[in-house]
Amino acid sequence: MTIGAIIGDNVRGFRTKRGWTQSRLAEEARLHPNYIGYIERDERHITVFKLVDIAKVLHVKPYLFLIEGAYKKDAKELNKILHCD
Repeated sequence: MTIGAIIGDNVRGFRTKRGWTQSRLAEEARLHPNYIGYIERDERHITVFKLVDIAKVLHVKPYLFLIEGAYKKDAKELNKILHCD
């Protein structure tokens, strides 16, 4: 899986966990709805600045978008991955 695909999967995962549509996420992050779709499908590269904007509105740490399947993991699993426990 490419880093773009991992980011896109996590954006989609965290977005759907909140029950938001792509349009809602786009509105909250002040981005175009099509852009969210492009990111989720790994059709466009995202800048760090826009990734941080998305993380803020989803209330997640930006680095979580870089961990494969982060939206599926609980805090204990993430700590283990990050070698924090």
